[in-house]
Amino acid sequence: MLQYELDALDEGRRREGLAGFRHTSGEYLRMFYGDTSMQGSVEPVRCGISFFGVPKVVFGSDMPFSSVGDTLDGLAKLGLDARSYNAIAGENALRLIA
Repeated sequence: MLQYELDALDEGRRREGLAGFRHTSGEYLRMFYGDTSMQGSVEPVRCGISFFGVPKVVFGSDMPFSSVGDTLDGLAKLGLDARSYNAIAGENALRLIA
């Protein structure tokens, strides 16, 4: 669904004569970082990881609306390998602020 919307944005830019951008809408969106603040829900986080990739997802708990424990439990339920889990749980954020 998201890819359809991004393609529609790009088509609209072309139609309106706004095609001078260096990147597609999807490429611009993938320059952002996603986070895990989904109150422990697994599928939205899985979708974010699929779209952004593990290196562009950081831990976020959405405190005070959700607990850190709920978010960690949801992250554990994703069944990520240790390297991906550790990257999302803290290493990616450390890399961003270093």
